[in-house]
Amino acid sequence: MKKKRSDTLLQKLIKNKISRLEFEELLSGLEDTEMAIYLETSMKVYFDKVMKKHRQESGLKEPVQDKLQNDN
Repeated sequence: MKKKRSDTLLQKLIKNKISRLEFEELLSGLEDTEMAIYLETSMKVYFDKVMKKHRQESGLKEPVQDKLQNDN
């Protein structure tokens, strides 16, 4: 449940559709070890997706580290 909720809150934040109460829940989740791990993972996945799109649109090469991770 915590993983699904953390994903939902993060998506609402990204889309700028988060309520004040939900934002406070997201912030308090950072103090909960389990939820913080889910949030960190979700943020990393989102960040990697944004960076990959940026590299593609900019014609930049994919970093070697990303290539190694994608091969696994």
